[in-house]
Formats: sequence, C-alpha cells, structure tokens
Amino acid sequence: MPREMPSTVDKLEIAELLSRYCFAVDFRGFDDLYRVFAPDFKAAYRLGSMGLEDVVLGSASEAIEWLRSSLGQGEPKPRHALVNHVVEVKGDRATSRSYLAGGSGLYEAEFRRDGDGWRMSALEMRTFSKTVPDLR
Repeated sequence: MPREMPSTVDKLEIAELLSRYCFAVDFRGFDDLYRVFAPDFKAAYRLGSMGLEDVVLGSASEAIEWLRSSLGQGEPKPRHALVNHVVEVKGDRATSRSYLAGGSGLYEAEFRRDGDGWRMSALEMRTFSKTVPDLR
C-alpha cells in the first residue's frame, strides 16, 4: 500500500509562515503576526542561556503584545534567519523544526490548517549558549 505523501505546497506554505514570523519580528510588523498565528496560539520562549527568564504566552494577542513591548518599534534588526526546516505534515496538522542561523537557537512549531489556510498554533523557541562546542 503506497504511503500518502504530504503536499510539497503544504510544506512550502509552512516554511513561508516561519519566514513571515521572522520578517514581522525583525521589521517590527507585529500586526502581521495576526495572519501567522492561530487565535489560540501558545508560545514558550526559553531564554535561560541569555540570562533571562523563560516566557510562556497563552494566546496570539498575548504573544504579539509581548513581542511588541519586548522588541519595541525602533530600527529593523534583521537577525531571525531560520534554516534547515524539517516539516512534517499529517492531514490538517503539521510540525516543524528550524535552526536559527548561526546555531544560537532552535524553533519548534505546530501548525493547523483551517478555512484561512495554515496558521501557527504553537511555538517553542530555545536559545543556546554562544560558545562553540567541541565537535571532535
């Protein structure tokens, strides 16, 4: 019996949502995140390696307001370049894992497809120490 393959289009749409998240954060387009996040979006930002407390947020509005107040409205700071996307699609649900370029973070997300298309329903961002590990 052939295995059902997820649509390449679904995977591209999910990678696009991840990019839209990064652009909105970096270029301070926080209202754009309402088209990225599902209304019941949940987020966990694991910031311990940066010497900060972890932040857990329970809705799209709460997450957007936290990002807005934490990052401000100043100059764009393009630094969220996600790479190495691994996307798994199962029907109308999906997950992804992506590295922050430079290896300083890992983004794991969940997605759900509804009448408006794919939306991010959960995100966990973990930061890593900036020390370079010994890869021997």
